[in-house]
Amino acid sequence: MPARNDRPGIRGAHTTSRVYSAGMDAALLRSVLTFGALLAYPHLAVGAVLSVGQSGTEDYASVSEALLAAQDGDRIEVYSGYYYEGESDGSLRLVFVRDIDFSLVGVQDGVVIEGLYLLAGGESHRTTTYIEGLAFVGEAPVFTQALGTATVENCSFQDLDVVMGLGVLDMYAGGNLFLRGCSFSGIHAGADAGVVEGYNVTVEDCQFDDCDVGLGLVWGGHPRLDHVVASHNTAKAIVYASTIEATNCTFWMNQTEASLMAPNEYFFLGIVASHVIHVGDEGDVFADAVNAMQVDCCDLVNGDLVAGLYVGSTNVFSADPLFCDPEGGDFKLEAGSPCLPGVLSPDCDLMGAVDGLCPGLPIVRGSWGSVKAMFR
Repeated sequence: MPARNDRPGIRGAHTTSRVYSAGMDAALLRSVLTFGALLAYPHLAVGAVLSVGQSGTEDYASVSEALLAAQDGDRIEVYSGYYYEGESDGSLRLVFVRDIDFSLVGVQDGVVIEGLYLLAGGESHRTTTYIEGLAFVGEAPVFTQALGTATVENCSFQDLDVVMGLGVLDMYAGGNLFLRGCSFSGIHAGADAGVVEGYNVTVEDCQFDDCDVGLGLVWGGHPRLDHVVASHNTAKAIVYASTIEATNCTFWMNQTEASLMAPNEYFFLGIVASHVIHVGDEGDVFADAVNAMQVDCCDLVNGDLVAGLYVGSTNVFSADPLFCDPEGGDFKLEAGSPCLPGVLSPDCDLMGAVDGLCPGLPIVRGSWGSVKAMFR
């Protein structure tokens, strides 16, 4: 498939490249970016910078070529364009980057990748992978890693069909997966698959919309969610895992058996939820068939808390959270919302995943929540 610089309907993921002027010397820019990566990830090896683009002046014309050429510590920088990386028959192309640390970064808006299945990690050592500023479309899985640590930031995953019994992103063999600032929309998967899978998964400031999967949007061992929005999804659960931690999340009109579901009998405290807003149809809100759960400062509209042992709950209520425009995707709160800091109880901070009031004004209540909101 020929490369194209534009593709209707695809929005490029936001990257940090906007802070640099267009006239900045390329070598200086690469030095700044490399120094920033070292500050954030000091354990990364220092390698070369490989460029990918469609102008004819970059090192490689495809992402796959750059990945296959990468060595330990290399940083792959991808410039705007649509990159079809799949096989000639339309199937996913598997690219195995084995036993090295590397970064794959979109340095301009509008980097769209289709047909790539990236497999990283290995057994020789615990590798570190960093992926940022890319948009993925087409088929999935997109990324799987064994062992080590992978961080995926400011990426979008749109209209993907999961063609294997995995997720869009998978971390197995006890590795750590960190997701920050990512969006997932229109993901379709079968009965034994979800969107994000792994034993130790942390999801921060991410959004899931209009996904239809058989298991959880997030599923596996011990996921942690912080400031996550999930709306209009169909799944067994938003999170389906052994133990679950959810803080400042918003769940709106999802078709699930329960928003949070912990079916494993080996953990005493299966679900810990704090400052969560759930609005949905009748059914279980949080469900742990055999264990206990602790729920604090949550607005749970429609549904029940179900636990095998006991439910510990404080400051839990059911009232309209007064979102600005939930059907339009605006989950900020109106000035009279019961979910604002201190309204329900002085012990409760801002509930839900989105800071700010409807007109775009910051929260002005003198609370710890308002102080934190100033720095997000």
